[in-house]
Amino acid sequence: MQCLMCNRVISTQLTLAQILNFGPIIEKPICDDCAAQFDYLKYPICSGCGKQQLSEDLCADCKMWQIKNDYLLHNRSLIAYNDATKQFMQQYKFSGDFRLRRVFTSPLVDLIKQMQPDLVIPIPVNEYTWETRGFNQVSGMLGDITVNPLLQTVNQNRHILQSHKKRQERLLTKQPFKLALHAKEEIKHKNIVLVDDVYTTGRTLYHAANLVRQCSPEKLKSITLAR
Repeated sequence: MQCLMCNRVISTQLTLAQILNFGPIIEKPICDDCAAQFDYLKYPICSGCGKQQLSEDLCADCKMWQIKNDYLLHNRSLIAYNDATKQFMQQYKFSGDFRLRRVFTSPLVDLIKQMQPDLVIPIPVNEYTWETRGFNQVSGMLGDITVNPLLQTVNQNRHILQSHKKRQERLLTKQPFKLALHAKEEIKHKNIVLVDDVYTTGRTLYHAANLVRQCSPEKLKSITLAR
């Protein structure tokens, strides 16, 4: 099998336990060298957004959101947004290499299950993205996890991608989502986990959280692949 990122042939050496188990052999989607380039987040992290830092105190961004919204969305992320993550997102999200959806599925699913959600709501993609890419990069990474598309996009500036905006432009973005018609009944008194690919300023997740909070969830947290 070839590494999905660098195309190098991955040589698989079976352990004795794998040989005696007679079960299916799970092949690695990327080689060890590529995998080692990703920086998995570890404590201490910001107790709000999950950014790795020197203490668990709230970072400046989270303090801003706490004042702005009178609440704090607790987020956890899997990896730091470094050069390897940028390359991965370019190949998977922007170049549309759907094969890469499997690279982080296992640890992301484990992180979601730790939160014991009743509903997992992925951040949706707009109509333009569906037309050009053909898939939601967030849902694609979640494997067999059942997702609930209770957020929908509002058609506004559909050609201007969030990733192309500068920080201040992101923060000034208007509400890009709306709730599905049956969202209130589905969300009320439930443990909700929002899932997105990258936490940059937090603007997208707080837009989504503001809508979900209108439906009186029991708990509301979020998970992103990268921070």
